[in-house]
Amino acid sequence: MEIQKKENKINFIIEFCWLTVFFLLPLFFTTLVHGVWQISKSGLFQILVEIMFFLWLIKIIQKKNFFQKILIKIKPLLPAIIFILILGLATFFSKTPYSSFWGYYDRKMGYLIWLHYFIFFLILFFNLKKEKQLIRIFQAIAFSSFFVSIYGLLQLLGLDPFSWSEPSVITQRIFSTFGQPNFLASWLLFSWPIFLYLIYFQKRSQTKNDVVKNCWKIFYSFGLALNLIALFFTQSRAGWLAFFLSLLFLIFIILIKKRKKFFIKAFLILVLIFFISIVFLNFYPLSISHRENILIQRIKTLSHLGEAGKLRMIWWRHAWDLIRKKPILGYGLETQYNIFAPYYQPEYGALEAINSMPDRAHNDFLDITLVAGFLGLASYLFLLAIVFIKGLKKFFSKLFFSDGLNLQLMIPFILTGLLGYLISIQFSFHTTATAVYFWVYLALSFKIIYGDFSK
Repeated sequence: MEIQKKENKINFIIEFCWLTVFFLLPLFFTTLVHGVWQISKSGLFQILVEIMFFLWLIKIIQKKNFFQKILIKIKPLLPAIIFILILGLATFFSKTPYSSFWGYYDRKMGYLIWLHYFIFFLILFFNLKKEKQLIRIFQAIAFSSFFVSIYGLLQLLGLDPFSWSEPSVITQRIFSTFGQPNFLASWLLFSWPIFLYLIYFQKRSQTKNDVVKNCWKIFYSFGLALNLIALFFTQSRAGWLAFFLSLLFLIFIILIKKRKKFFIKAFLILVLIFFISIVFLNFYPLSISHRENILIQRIKTLSHLGEAGKLRMIWWRHAWDLIRKKPILGYGLETQYNIFAPYYQPEYGALEAINSMPDRAHNDFLDITLVAGFLGLASYLFLLAIVFIKGLKKFFSKLFFSDGLNLQLMIPFILTGLLGYLISIQFSFHTTATAVYFWVYLALSFKIIYGDFSK
């Protein structure tokens, strides 16, 4: 009995810590350090993960045959284990092992932080036991998104209490607590499907108090609206594209699930018309006047995609050239700034800023291949493929294995957030907060696919 009480206390603290990660990490930043955004988030995350890991070890030691049980359950996680081991090998054989392990100051994305992501992934997989814990995680994400969106819109209205070098009231692009509009857009793509699920969950909720039920539905609907407005005002074209494609993905798989053949055909025709229109507009682009509103100009650049992505195309060519020189294990984490340096061109100054050097290829798959070679890319794609294939298989199966919250119906919303994020970072890259959520969504997917839940 005494051991059970201790375990319950440990479980409570571990869950409190991971809910703190979900809620506070996206919101957290400090002006007390030079790296206002990444350093603070990275530090907070690592501290909380180390606390959880220490408590988890205590729990493991107290139980008999616990290591044997973990070894049995760890088999489904082999794709994630293989990926993290290959990153470790790439770090060991890196041209600069020190910076590859620790990460450099501005980004803090060395192997150490990747190990923390993986440990957090394991903590969630092995410690999530109850269905209600998943709802609490979703609620923490929703509340965090609500406040992140509010702060971003306050920036747009000129009500930001802080003074930034590129204020949103001038650029018309909000960055909220992420420091850069594209990073904010990538993170918001995780949260909007969660709001949708929570609205659906409230409709099915067995709560007897209709007033409370309706208040929650109103809050989640308002939060979803704020989320989408904030995403729009990031003016991230990659974010807009990712939202549209992930929304199409969600609608499509739900239509298939419901076997609405007529609507599936109509849906596919509309999608085809949309993409033909985009191609047509890029052959005959809209004229842009500098007298127009900045937001209108940004929307019209969707018909100038070739010109808008010119700098990224240059980086991608250089990245591919570098990959061919070291294709197996790549150059190691956090080496891109150095390896891109010999490729500097005066054209960069006209397209971005003088003496500005990329420290990322601005494409997730190219970046993974640069730092871990084709071995790293293969293991990364294998991990993603397992999550989507197994997740969709579970969603389309006839077995509804939960009589409570219906865990099966969580899968498409989690996969939609994951897909939207992955599309957005094909034009960007992982940051601390977005990478944490990436690993969280992987953990939730694996847990729902392979795990056992109690009510």
